[in-house]
Amino acid sequence: MGMFDEIRCEYPLPGDAPADAADLDFQTKDLDCLLEKYTITKDGVLQGKEHFTGSINFYTNNIVAGPGIYTADGEDAHHLEYLAVFVDGKISEITEIENRKEPALKYRSMPSEMPTREEIERKKQRQAESLIGRKMCIWWGGDFRDPYMATVVAENPKELVFQKEDGGFEIVGRYQRDNCFFDSYEEGKKDKEERAASWAKRKQEYEDELARRP
Repeated sequence: MGMFDEIRCEYPLPGDAPADAADLDFQTKDLDCLLEKYTITKDGVLQGKEHFTGSINFYTNNIVAGPGIYTADGEDAHHLEYLAVFVDGKISEITEIENRKEPALKYRSMPSEMPTREEIERKKQRQAESLIGRKMCIWWGGDFRDPYMATVVAENPKELVFQKEDGGFEIVGRYQRDNCFFDSYEEGKKDKEERAASWAKRKQEYEDELARRP
């Protein structure tokens, strides 16, 4: 879920494009979203999709962490976005959608508390537990999308197959235990609320530090 493809654009970009634009890795969700890499050549040909007809929105920025806005050396965050229209694999039109900078802070790694040996072992046991026949609550992402109930109908050492109440199936890695699937709705809701509170606290710390900048 949430995958994309990457695009390098050697074709001249409109507007006030940065000098190193041809070396930037843009993302797009308008192709196959399979983490493939494509190049728009200097001649405007979309390599790997030479017969593609349609529009592709592609974008990038130099933000390296959040919440808040952090860049590698504290340089301004730079957001770039373009829309290219292709006919039979070649650009017919390209438009600048966004070219915007905003203040950022220099990235620094956040200290984290290391789990104890007992906690690591308990997590391994939870992930290895057989769950066949168990009805569980799946929560995807951190955006509080509606959770849903599903039953484990097959498993192997690395993955679980869930059958949703609408009859569809979902394959989930065991490593997502207590992260994306939980024993109950209440456990999942508590986890998401704690994560949201931690995220909000870190964002407020960022905003306070940004306000103290000279």
